[in-house]
Amino acid sequence: MADECEERPGRSDPTAGAKLTQTVELGRYGGHPVAAGPSRTPTEAPAPDEFGLNIFVPDENGANVDIVRIDTGHDGCHVDRLYLPADHPNRRDYGPTFHSPEAALEWLLSGDRLERMLQHYDETHGLPSTAESSLDAE
Repeated sequence: MADECEERPGRSDPTAGAKLTQTVELGRYGGHPVAAGPSRTPTEAPAPDEFGLNIFVPDENGANVDIVRIDTGHDGCHVDRLYLPADHPNRRDYGPTFHSPEAALEWLLSGDRLERMLQHYDETHGLPSTAESSLDAE
């Protein structure tokens, strides 16, 4: 496979045991850095009232190419499977439920789930041709 993970997202959790409060790089896929950007309200709550977790690949212009988003900001806890076409019936999935961004990240990193999502995004939408990590600028 041309786009195998060099450091496979899903094989280890760089945030294990920590509360997610800022963007973290999870690994690389096909030469592209893969990152997780969390949000939570209230900020210090272990099980926040509202949270979001966005998995993205930075592109060459410093913008984010969103792959999957899990949030509770509207319509309850759901997974926005952004790697699927916009008209796909499972693009917004209410099946999995989570109490925190950490629990959502643990689910994403289990097995090869995130790797399959990245591969699917690349096949359906295409990842950026070059992806310089916008995380390096922080």
